[in-house]
Amino acid sequence: FPVTIMSFFDAMKAKSENEIWAVGDPINEHPNLIYSLDNGDTWIKYEEKYLPKTVKNEAFFAASNSNIAFIKDELLLVSGGHSSNMFSINIQNKTYLKRSLPFKISGNMTGAYSIDVFDKNNFIVAGGNYDNNDKEFVAFYFTKNGGKSFESINYEENFFGSCVKYLNKNELYITGHRGTYYINLKTKKVIEIKDRNGEKLNFHTLRITANKSKLILAGANGRIASIDLSNLKY
Repeated sequence: FPVTIMSFFDAMKAKSENEIWAVGDPINEHPNLIYSLDNGDTWIKYEEKYLPKTVKNEAFFAASNSNIAFIKDELLLVSGGHSSNMFSINIQNKTYLKRSLPFKISGNMTGAYSIDVFDKNNFIVAGGNYDNNDKEFVAFYFTKNGGKSFESINYEENFFGSCVKYLNKNELYITGHRGTYYINLKTKKVIEIKDRNGEKLNFHTLRITANKSKLILAGANGRIASIDLSNLKY
């Protein structure tokens, strides 16, 4: 197994039935990236010389297993800490591109936590400040040009996003330990979703079922929630 005893892995993503990739906190100023071509039986370390450098105290957060994504043969990673970047790594051509993300940086727990991809041009990154709900910390940014530029939507109350998922090209959901939100990129709406008692839905990760009928959330202390999307009215 191509790791040291000090390795910690933050996220894992299956590219195909047998090909799996995992990313860990940087070692020697590079992402600790490994992959398997036999459904996890054996693992190979991706060579550092084909990876971008990270800065001191830059890391990949493990809050939601969603800081890694694929666009065909392009692997996308998002980082946070003392620097927040998006790394685009072409695993076939062994090339990479490093882009700075516009999250405000102020300590070890700030920056990007999650990325989701709709297509080669449209993807969204969520994060902010895990420790502080200050309005200066924006919770998400989206791009419509493949990461060349990012924008966000103004919202009266700031929140934190540890996981983001597209429902379709214009609609998506974000959750974090301070609430769960519906975002409409077309109408510029940001709406908080609460339970039937009006309580916040504080979770760490979410997934949308394959038939797009339910939102599944998971959080601290084994908490799981299932939301029927047809019951939500915006």
